[in-house]
Amino acid sequence: HYIHRISDSWRLMLSEGCYFVREAADAYWLFDLILSYQSSSALIKVTKQSWSVNRLRRGQVQVICSDRHADILIAKIVKRKIMLDDLTIIVIDNHTWLKSEYAQE
Repeated sequence: HYIHRISDSWRLMLSEGCYFVREAADAYWLFDLILSYQSSSALIKVTKQSWSVNRLRRGQVQVICSDRHADILIAKIVKRKIMLDDLTIIVIDNHTWLKSEYAQE
């Protein structure tokens, strides 16, 4: 696993796929965003998060975080560019996986 950190106490463990997305798509901003919400009251007791990233027009990206019941907890539109049309990142205990890498138990 790889580490994405803002500081020593703020970090995410990245899977191979998440690391590739961060590097190849220059998506450091996305993992900064995900990490910045980890201590928010909306997520403090959420054990499994699903972060959906959808490219909109005019350089905008929609980022939605939902829980295991598909309830939307966070929804943002940010002015960023990303080369991918859609992407889902799973976060559990500060570990991240692409949806395609994550095997449900």
